[in-house]
Amino acid sequence: VWSAHATLVQRHTWLFTDRARVSEAVIVYSLPTVVWRHFSTVSELFDGGSWADLPAKHTPVGGHFAWLTYASRLLDESHISYRGQVLGHPDLMQDGPSLKTLSSSTKLVILPGVDAISDLHAASIASWVRNGGHLVLLGENSGSLNEELIPRLDNTTAWTRLVSDSGRGTVTTVNCSVMDAAVGGSATPPYSPAAYQLLQVFRESVTPLLQTTAPEDVYMTLWRHGGGDSAVSVDLVHYSKHHADI
Repeated sequence: VWSAHATLVQRHTWLFTDRARVSEAVIVYSLPTVVWRHFSTVSELFDGGSWADLPAKHTPVGGHFAWLTYASRLLDESHISYRGQVLGHPDLMQDGPSLKTLSSSTKLVILPGVDAISDLHAASIASWVRNGGHLVLLGENSGSLNEELIPRLDNTTAWTRLVSDSGRGTVTTVNCSVMDAAVGGSATPPYSPAAYQLLQVFRESVTPLLQTTAPEDVYMTLWRHGGGDSAVSVDLVHYSKHHADI
């Protein structure tokens, strides 16, 4: 298999270079939500945070990972093209410029259990939303803390302005109870009512870029080559077949 793959890459180098991923959706991985809670000396101080009134399975790190994984799988198996976006922390990763990639071609941004977000990130996302973007917040406590896990109490912050004034865009909050029911079911048809509700929220702003009758376990990645629309390729991975072969 690896020899055949190497031969393919060698013969068709243009397919794997000078390319940009084609996607209308972005799903966020949040360092502020995760990083401090992995330090044993401070994790107990932040255990629960603004999520203290939620069940144990809704701890910030566990919820973020579980909901990010489920939402990604739901997008994959619905053949909706997306990319990942890391929200960094000023002490670890300066990522302000990367948020400028939220251009008009990005129609959907998903924050899965992201309870901690900086004012810088909030302001960048707010600008994009007010220009017509659709922001989906998974969990009622989204953005309740800043990047240092300090609760937001000031109603004039960039985050509260974003939620209260979305301009030409839309901000949708999906409650924890819906996420619980969705994650507890299947990401593949027939969907549970909660999973179908979540998928319908996504589909308000994005649809599959490639219309296909391929089964749900065939994951697709679209690439645009050469900075234009003259050449587009698609990667197809049949996960059930792949795992069966392993």
